[in-house]
Amino acid sequence: MIAENEAYRESIHAAIRQEYIDGAKTVSYNNLIREPYNYEGLVIQVKIKVSQVMSGGVLTESGYRGYESGADNEWYITYEIPDGVPRIIDNDTVTFYGTYAGITTMTRGLTGTKVEVPRLIAVYHK
Repeated sequence: MIAENEAYRESIHAAIRQEYIDGAKTVSYNNLIREPYNYEGLVIQVKIKVSQVMSGGVLTESGYRGYESGADNEWYITYEIPDGVPRIIDNDTVTFYGTYAGITTMTRGLTGTKVEVPRLIAVYHK
């Protein structure tokens, strides 16, 4: 009985995950940058090559910085890896699914230059 309940719970979770992923929209980077207020709160998907894994701390969130494949379009992704899931590392290409959170300002480590990039609060990844 316990195993059946666990299998049922897992199948429900998988169905919810798939429905979320299937409902994620693809929006052009330029539209997200140009008119972020039109898309904030929208569930979108973005595929990036991870350039930096950012460990969370007391005052910072954990996340990923990366670029869309084949483009200079930089993203900041907030995402907590679920327990038991393999880590995401530099140079991984990952599709994230989550809520678009507008534009955030990031500071480049080497130059101190501030840049505005779109931010995604991810819920799932592939």
